[in-house]
Parts: sequence; structure tokens; C-alpha cells
Amino acid sequence: RCHPQAHRYEDPNISVSAIGRDAKDLTRNAPDHAYGENSFFDRFYRRGGVIANINFDAGSTFVHFVERELGVPYRFDKEFKGVLSRDGVEQEKTSILSVRYLDDGTEAVFEPFTALAKDRGLYKVVKVGRGMVGLITARQTYDLIQDALPERPWLLTKADSMDEKPDVRLFRS
Repeated sequence: RCHPQAHRYEDPNISVSAIGRDAKDLTRNAPDHAYGENSFFDRFYRRGGVIANINFDAGSTFVHFVERELGVPYRFDKEFKGVLSRDGVEQEKTSILSVRYLDDGTEAVFEPFTALAKDRGLYKVVKVGRGMVGLITARQTYDLIQDALPERPWLLTKADSMDEKPDVRLFRS
């Protein structure tokens, strides 16, 4: 984010910096919703972005964009208000984030998703020294989750491996 060519996405809840040909366009004019229409993640998806993870599984923050797009039962939109400081000038900013219910079963767990992505040949992993780099496209991530959720609605949470799934209806007002 401190690189001279980096462009910063000005969403107070989601930290994104980008370098390269599309960096300025991907990070300009952050809307109020971090995962909404015309957000960084929406633009990244529409431009055919590729997720590269270093020493990590196939999960990424992009998954939360997909969860919101597909309307998973364990996330909801929550509004946050704060102050954005740019070049010494402060302005009030509203940010909406798709957050999970604070139930033990709704914590993000990406290992089952990673196993499914590897099984289908979507998550490509290359060893580098003592570590690894894994690649999966935004479209593959979206399509795989969309395909899996009807059978496994808790795939991206701790509840996927629990015998008794949380009843998130208890938390909705």
C-alpha cells in the first residue's frame, strides 16, 4: 500500500491497494457497501480477476462478496459510521459491510471450500521454496460456491462440519 504506484481503495472496513493497469479504475469511488454493486470486489469479478494466495488456502475476502451476492443465511448488512482521513482532511463516511451473526457455527472456515476447489482442479498450487502459491479465478470461486451452496449451505462456515447447524433465524430481528 505504500508503493509509489499503489492506488488505495477508500473503504474504511476493507483494506485494498492495487498496482497495475486497472488499479486506478478498480479502486476509484468506493460505494457505501463494501461488497455491493460497483465495489472493488464487483469490479474485480467483472474484470476476470485472479486470486493469488501465498501460503494460504483458496479462501479470500472475495468469498464474502460471493456470500452476499448469493444471499447466504448467516450474513447480513450492517452500517458503520466513521471518519475518513485523506491528505489531512477528515470527512464523515458511512460503510456497509456484510457481517456474520455472532453464533459459534457461523465463523468463516475455508478448508472445505479449498478441498472442493482442489478436487475439481480449480485451485492450482505451486511450491515455492518452503511455501506455496495458490491461484483461483474470481469466476471459478463464484461459480463453485454457487454450485455447492444448494447442497451445502454452510460450506464456508464452521457449521459445515457440525452435526447440528445453527438456526440463524433466532438472531434476526
